[in-house]
Amino acid sequence: MSLALPFAASGFQVMATMTHLPAMVKDAGLEPTAALQSLIAVSGTAFVGSWVFGQMADRYGPTRLLALVYVARALLSFALLAIPVTPGWLLAYFAVVGLFWMSPIPLTSGACAQRFGTQNLATLFGVAFFFHQLGGFVGTWSAAPVRQITGSYTAVWLTCGL
Repeated sequence: MSLALPFAASGFQVMATMTHLPAMVKDAGLEPTAALQSLIAVSGTAFVGSWVFGQMADRYGPTRLLALVYVARALLSFALLAIPVTPGWLLAYFAVVGLFWMSPIPLTSGACAQRFGTQNLATLFGVAFFFHQLGGFVGTWSAAPVRQITGSYTAVWLTCGL
């Protein structure tokens, strides 16, 4: 459970962002291309972060790095709320977010292997990934009613940071 719940939070953040970024960008008064460029930036740096954190797990341990990744993602969510959104800031923001975007995957699988052994790794990681999918569903679905009720995505970003 200690690995599944953070993975659910990750799914929430990833899917809420991917699904609702175009509307968030429109609400900020930016051109739709800013959303596209941001998604390209996050995709372009995601594999780098995943590889780097996977390599670092051998030296520092996956559990410590997972904590670092989730703290960084939370702080980045708060930064998006604190700094006025411009196309350049959004692009830089998502380039940095990309470093932490997919990095929980090798760290979670490594933590599962360390904690429980490799005999049941596929099953255990599958359970953690199931929670990621549940978090993704909640993030995708809940952001729209939150925006309709409050008029902004601020509460969604605050949730991503908590």
